[in-house]
Amino acid sequence: IIQVPYDSGIRNKRMGRGPSHFIANGLAGRLQEIGESVTEISVETQSSFSTEVDTTFELQQEISNQVKIALAHNEFPLILSGNCSSTVGALAGFDSRNLALIWFDAHGDFNTPETTTSGFLDGMALSIIVGHCWKSLAQAVPGFRPLPENRVARVGSRDLDAAEETRLKDSQIKLARYEQIQASGTVETLNPILERLSASVEGVYLHIDMDVLNPDFAPVNSYQPPEGLSPEQMQEIIESIAAKFPISGASVTAYDPEMDPENKGLAAGLDLISLIVKAVLK
Repeated sequence: IIQVPYDSGIRNKRMGRGPSHFIANGLAGRLQEIGESVTEISVETQSSFSTEVDTTFELQQEISNQVKIALAHNEFPLILSGNCSSTVGALAGFDSRNLALIWFDAHGDFNTPETTTSGFLDGMALSIIVGHCWKSLAQAVPGFRPLPENRVARVGSRDLDAAEETRLKDSQIKLARYEQIQASGTVETLNPILERLSASVEGVYLHIDMDVLNPDFAPVNSYQPPEGLSPEQMQEIIESIAAKFPISGASVTAYDPEMDPENKGLAAGLDLISLIVKAVLK
């Protein structure tokens, strides 16, 4: 378990509190009950003055290094992070392995500095991964290579802005929108996308921003829009993915305990992580 307790470069605030909250509420014990030994580390900045951009990319470098260490010990890298940008470093840690990325998120995370209206760096995370922006800083992350768009699938999107809609339409990224899943079913929507991925990859990396879930079942952060996938739909989707591909690693991000007073999001997150690990062990 690689904890990244940061949100927008700030330690242990807002969504940066999510990783330790999972640990404090028994995540390691649950995984040990499944049959896995668990190593826990926390990625920290060495800077005495944190800023969003510098700190975020510094963290990506260390995430990459820690993923490389995990893989060298034949361990499954599970990243718990405040922000989605952690997957930049995680994928870099796999070096040249032929992976696909399946990105669960209510939002696009597909803006660039030229298209964003919020300035939120994490809203550019997927754009960084496919090499569209912040190129010099990304190249400084050990092992980083832009991921080809045709090896990316998005699942559960329901709150894209106009610029992201245009950019996604012009890309080769495959989309399984929330509305499509509701209308056609999980398996029916996902299977054609997974079939198109399967010819070109040897495994998948799962990125799960927890706001892909419906806040009625799992309130997780202040950005979470209404509706969204149910825990049961997520289980069906992950089991479908695991039936077709080895799951090589996973990130679970964007959980703010303050937005979850009844611990429904916590329970959903613990169940989701356990499900992923069980799928890996099969």
